[in-house]
Amino acid sequence: MKLNVEVSHEAFTDVISLSNGILDVRVLSYGATLIHFGFVNEQNCVVRYQDLGLYESNPVYLGSVVGPTAGRIKDGHLCVGRKAYELSINNTPNHLHGGFQSHAFQTFSYTILEDGIRFELEDTPHDGYTLTVKTTVTYQLKDAQLIVTISAYPSEPFPINITTHNYFNLDGNNSLANHALKVEANEIYTVDASLANDGKTLPVAHTAFDFRAWKSIEHALTQQHPEFEKTRFIDHDYRLDGKLYLKTQTRMLVCETSLPVLRLYFANYFDETFKQEYGKDARNYSALAIEPQYPANAINFGQGDIFSTDTPYSSWSSYTLYRL
Repeated sequence: MKLNVEVSHEAFTDVISLSNGILDVRVLSYGATLIHFGFVNEQNCVVRYQDLGLYESNPVYLGSVVGPTAGRIKDGHLCVGRKAYELSINNTPNHLHGGFQSHAFQTFSYTILEDGIRFELEDTPHDGYTLTVKTTVTYQLKDAQLIVTISAYPSEPFPINITTHNYFNLDGNNSLANHALKVEANEIYTVDASLANDGKTLPVAHTAFDFRAWKSIEHALTQQHPEFEKTRFIDHDYRLDGKLYLKTQTRMLVCETSLPVLRLYFANYFDETFKQEYGKDARNYSALAIEPQYPANAINFGQGDIFSTDTPYSSWSSYTLYRL
C-alpha cells in the first residue's frame, strides 16, 4: 500500500506524518523522535507531550533517539584501550543518554522512502566525546509493524550504544493498570546506588522482575524487591532470550530486537511534571519505556562491544500491533 506523507514545519523541528493505511506514525526531525504510533484514526500507543515545544528540552526523553551511549556511564568515565574519556555529568554523579548534546537534542536531516523515512546525523565532538559519529535511523512501516534500523560509524573505536526511548501505553490513558506484560528473559542487570549498572546479574525467577509468564502490571506494582529501594520500581536491563509482549483487552504489542538487552522503565519518575497528550498530568507507572540496547555501562565491567568505521554499529528492532 502506498505511503501517505505529510510534513509540517514548527519552530524547532519538522513534523513528518506517515500512514500506510494500517498504521499512523508521526516523527520529529529533532531527535528523530517518535511522537505517534497506532492504528489509523485510533488512539496513540506512545506517550507524548501535550505541548510540542517540550520536545526541545525533552526532560524524560519521550520517543527520542539517544546516543552515542544509552543509559548511565558510571561517573562519566570509560576507557577504550589506553584512551580514557571523561564525559559530562548530566545526571549526577553519572553521564546519561549521551549528555547535554545527545542525539535526542540534535536535528537530523531526513529522506522520505517508499515505506518510511531515513534520518541522518553527523554527531561532532561534545560532552567529552572526542569522536565524530555518523548515525542513520530508519523507520519503516510494514503492515501493522514499525521497524527501526540504526547504524552508526564512529571515527575512532568506541562502545556505541544507541537506543530509542519510546514509552508505551496501548490505551492512550494515564495508567497501566489494565495492561499485562510478558518478557522472555531469565536475568536482569542490577544497579548501584547511583542507578548505574554494576555488572552483576540476577535471575528473575520468582522475583518481582519475573515476567516470563503473563503478569498484570497492576499486580506487579504491588510486589517488592530490594532493588526498588534505589529505583522505586523496575528500571533495569533485561537480558533477552526472545520477545516482549504487552497487551490490554483490545490490543497487543510484540517487540523483537537484534540487541541483547531491553531496558524496561515504568515511568517511575514522571511525578506529574508534564501534561501528556490528552491534557492530564503524567503519572508515575503510567507507561512502559522499552529501550533496545547493549547493557548500559558495559564497557566499565568488561562487556562492551567496540565499534569502528570498519566494524560499524548496526541494530534493528520491530514493534508490531495486533487487535485482540
